[in-house]
Amino acid sequence: EVALRAKNMTLLEAKYLLKSNLEDVNSMERLSNYLLELNRSESMESGLEMEKINLGEVVKNTLESIDSNIKKNNVEVIKNITPVWVVGEKGAVKEIASILIDNAIKYSGKEKKIEVSVVKGGKLIVKDYGIGIAKEDIPNIFDRFYRVEASRSKEKVDGYGLGLSIAKSLADKMGAKIRVQSKIGKGSSFNVRFPLA
Repeated sequence: EVALRAKNMTLLEAKYLLKSNLEDVNSMERLSNYLLELNRSESMESGLEMEKINLGEVVKNTLESIDSNIKKNNVEVIKNITPVWVVGEKGAVKEIASILIDNAIKYSGKEKKIEVSVVKGGKLIVKDYGIGIAKEDIPNIFDRFYRVEASRSKEKVDGYGLGLSIAKSLADKMGAKIRVQSKIGKGSSFNVRFPLA
């Protein structure tokens, strides 16, 4: 509104303003999508439509779909993906993998390296070598809107504290167990064990 009232705005100033507004719109869109996904995952009566799926294949597809984000952040992804058959809902499994990989990219720190593994036992493991999570914060990281500001204060990272809450909700619906191990300054490892087919 201020910009519209300005009589002498230059083209450069207008472009800067439009770019800033677009970033805000994209940020609000991400928040809306997170809230819709969280509501969807929590409103399911008895769970998801479970089927036999190849966890390795779903994770590979997830990495392909977020490849532009990986390249944009200049992160090296070390893959150790084997075909493992589990019981789950493909869309929900992809959402969990996407959230965990996105988090690892955000918090990868100076190392700019993450590991994504699918191993025997129906496990998806996503590991980063970034700033880590303080021991006292770990019990709360799956709560909605919880962000670990104290232990990650040196890193300015966009987010709303909803991703892990969605991942946990979807995992619970599928009977999967999600756990985290982390040390400050050493990084974090998220481990999701899905029911075997």
